[in-house]
Amino acid sequence: MMYAYQQPIMYAYQQQHSTQLDHGDGDDIIRFGVGDEHDDDHNDDENGSDFIFNNGNDDNDNENVHIVDFEGEEDNSNEEEEITMDMTQPTAEDLRKLTVKDLKVALAARGLLQHGRKEDLIQRILHPQDDDFKRKPTVVQWKYSKAKAFLLKLLMDETSDIHNKSPVEVWGSSEWFQQYPKHRFVVNMENIKKALEARGRVVKEDIEIIQSELAALNLSTTTKRGYPHWHTHAAKNLLTEDVMLGRHVDLEPKIFHTTRKEYEEFPLGVFRKHIYQEERKQREKPLKVAKRNQLGLKKYQQEVEAEAVRWNEQHRAEQVGRR
Repeated sequence: MMYAYQQPIMYAYQQQHSTQLDHGDGDDIIRFGVGDEHDDDHNDDENGSDFIFNNGNDDNDNENVHIVDFEGEEDNSNEEEEITMDMTQPTAEDLRKLTVKDLKVALAARGLLQHGRKEDLIQRILHPQDDDFKRKPTVVQWKYSKAKAFLLKLLMDETSDIHNKSPVEVWGSSEWFQQYPKHRFVVNMENIKKALEARGRVVKEDIEIIQSELAALNLSTTTKRGYPHWHTHAAKNLLTEDVMLGRHVDLEPKIFHTTRKEYEEFPLGVFRKHIYQEERKQREKPLKVAKRNQLGLKKYQQEVEAEAVRWNEQHRAEQVGRR
């Protein structure tokens, strides 16, 4: 008798050794041996071990014992053969032997795109098209670019040499500008110049209106208590700078009050309040704007400022050289 779970094992053995195992009518024990042959008593020796499947019957007098030896030569017929080919000029047949991963490596080495089905990858290697090559990094859109901010800063500087150059000359003067097509840069520069001129006219008109209204109000230069207005006085900007640099930290307010003549124009009590207000304003300001945005904006402005300084110095030196 053979149980169902024994059949696959026996079948595998029969297929390998082409040997049929006879089973009697009685209860069978199938002993699977690994190693050398066993003696008549079926004792384990040091070179092998037995695995016994029993049908659960305790009466073993009439058992037929079959010993199956699994030891044999290893079948290496299914081992993968190493694929070697010339990848400089591969054929479609060669490429089809490769995996998708290998094909993508070959595509990357050629600067080609790596998406698609296997057949698409093969055809891309064999017959690459212009659209199959990786695209260059996208240039930042003009309205968000540092090039625009740089150009705007130069145009707003009345002493800059940019006012003596044509748009084409300006385009060729900086790599920042040359990232963009020449004809588009010329149009953008002309538009910025027109916008600045229009804004200048509006600002001039606004200043004239404000000055006329202030003159009509006939505001006094001092408060009712006899000291200057803080918001228009030079002491306001000086205090902002001193607090930012920490010059007040180790000084008492009454001593700090005497460090500048502008501060002494205000009573000590009034000046002390402005110190505390300025400290609180500078302490709370970073909490209102994300620090990441502050750092990013600061870096952006520094890069534009440095490029503007470099550009102006270079072109001023060129002017001096021509003279």
